[in-house]
Amino acid sequence: MASLRRSTVRWSASACLVFLFVGAIGGCGSETTADVTNAVEAEALRILGNNMARYEAELLELAAIPSIAALPQHQSDVARAADWLVSRLHRAGFERAEAMDTGAQPVVYGEWLLAGDAAPTVLIYAHYDVQPADPLEMWHTPPFSPVLDEEAGLFRGRGVSDNKQGVLMAIHAVEVAIRASGGDLPVNVKLLLEGQEEVQSPNLESFMAANAHRFACDYVFNADGMQIGKDVPGVLLGMRGTTALEVELRTAHRDLHSGTHGGSIQNPNHALATLVASLHDNDGAVAVDGFYEGVQPPSEADRRDMAEFPFNEAAEAAELGVVEPFGEAGFTTLERRWLRPTLEVVGMWGGFTGEGLKTVLPAVATAKLACRLVSGQSPQDAADKVEAHLMSHLPPGANITVRRLGLGALPFSADRSSPAAKVAARVLQEVMGARPVFFKSGASIPALAILHAHLGVEPVCLGFKLDSDLLHSPNERFHRSLYRQGHEVYVKLLFAIGGDTKRHEALPRSQQHQHSEL
Repeated sequence: MASLRRSTVRWSASACLVFLFVGAIGGCGSETTADVTNAVEAEALRILGNNMARYEAELLELAAIPSIAALPQHQSDVARAADWLVSRLHRAGFERAEAMDTGAQPVVYGEWLLAGDAAPTVLIYAHYDVQPADPLEMWHTPPFSPVLDEEAGLFRGRGVSDNKQGVLMAIHAVEVAIRASGGDLPVNVKLLLEGQEEVQSPNLESFMAANAHRFACDYVFNADGMQIGKDVPGVLLGMRGTTALEVELRTAHRDLHSGTHGGSIQNPNHALATLVASLHDNDGAVAVDGFYEGVQPPSEADRRDMAEFPFNEAAEAAELGVVEPFGEAGFTTLERRWLRPTLEVVGMWGGFTGEGLKTVLPAVATAKLACRLVSGQSPQDAADKVEAHLMSHLPPGANITVRRLGLGALPFSADRSSPAAKVAARVLQEVMGARPVFFKSGASIPALAILHAHLGVEPVCLGFKLDSDLLHSPNERFHRSLYRQGHEVYVKLLFAIGGDTKRHEALPRSQQHQHSEL
C-alpha cells in the first residue's frame, strides 16, 4: 500500500444515527467492521439519491463543451473542459486537483489521500475528450446542446456516453462517500481523466513515464468500459490493440486527360484497388506474411465466456442491415471480434467524386488502413509487416509513400481471478441483480496497457456504455437508468474495497458528529 496520511475521523449525523441503532440492536460494543462500513455506505447512497437530479444536469453541462481533441479549432474547448473538471473536483472535496501538462491536451488529476497508510489506493481512469460530431446533418438534436429525453429515458448528445458519464460517476461517487463518512473514507482515491483518448493517447506514454509515482495505487478501474445490456451486467476482460497507416499511391505529377492518356499509363485507382485487395485472401484471412505470428488459439475460459455471452447474430445482422456475416474462415463472429487480429481499409479515395462526370486520370489515390491486434502482437511489428507487404506487392507503374498514423496501442487482457475483477463482479451483481458475464471487446483503449506497464497494476474495465449507444456516430445517447446504476456501483465499490481491508475496527463514538450533507 502507498504510504499515505491519516485523517481525523468525522461522521455525518445521519450515518452516526444508523451506527448507534446498529449498536443498540447488537448490544454495547458489538459493532463490527461490516456494520460500520454498511451504515456509511447506506448514508452515501441516500445522499446520492437526493442529488441525482443535479448530477444529471451536470452531465448535460459538461457534454455541452465540445472538447474534441482531434480538431485544432477545439483545443480551447478541451482546456475549458479540463478547467471545469478541476473546479468540480475541488467542490467534491478532493484534497488536490489540477490540470497536468502532457505537451498537448492536459490530464486532469484529483486525489483524496486521507485514509491512512493501511488503506488501499484506488485509481479511476476516464477521458473527457470526445469524437468530432460530423456529419452534423445526421443529428436529430444538436450534438453540443445535449438533452435528457425524459420519455425515452435517454441522454442525447456527443460525449454523453463516451465518456463524460464515466468521468462524472467517478467524481460524484467520491463526493457522496466523503460527505457520508464525514471525511473518513476507507480508501484513498486518485482520478486520471485523460484529454486525448479519442486520438489514441499519443502523449500518455511519456506522461506516465515521467509521473508514474503520482499515480501509484493498488487498484485501477477504467470507467470507459461497457456493459452488455441494460439488464445484463458484464466485466470486460480484454480489448484489442491498434496500429494504422496511410498509403499514398502516385502514378504522375498531375491529373491527366483520360482520353489522351487512358490505357497508356497506370491508373492509381486501379493500382490501389489491386494493392489493398492483396491484403486478404478469398476466405477473409489477412495475407500479410507473419501477421498472425504470436496469436494464440481461444482458451477454454474464452470458449466458456463466449458460450455464456448473450449474442444473437441474426438479430444483430438485421438491426445493422448487414447482408451476411463475413470474416476469417474457421472462426465464429465472437472469436473474430474478441480474439483475432484484423486489417481493415477504413478510408479510400482518388479522382473526381463530385456531381456528374470528369474524365480525368488522377495522379494520386490514397487509402487508410487500421489493424486491431491481440495478445502476442505489437503495433510496431504489425505495421512493419503490413508496410513490407505493400512495398513487395506494388503494381507496375506506381510509387507509394506509407505513413504511420499515431503510435498505436498494445492489446490488453485482465485476469478474472484478480481481487479487482472479483470485487467489480460482486458489486455489479448487487446493483444490477444478475451474475455478471466475463467478456472481451474488439475495441481499443490505449491507456489500459500504458497504465499496467507503468503502475504494475492490472486495470479492470468497469463502465456503463452500451454498443447501442451510437458511439462515435451521430445521435450518441446514454441510458438514464445506467447513469444511476453506474453511480451506485462506484459508491459501493469504494466501500467494498475498504471493507475488504477491515480498516474500520471500532465505532468512533468519542468523535464529534459532523453533518456534511450536500
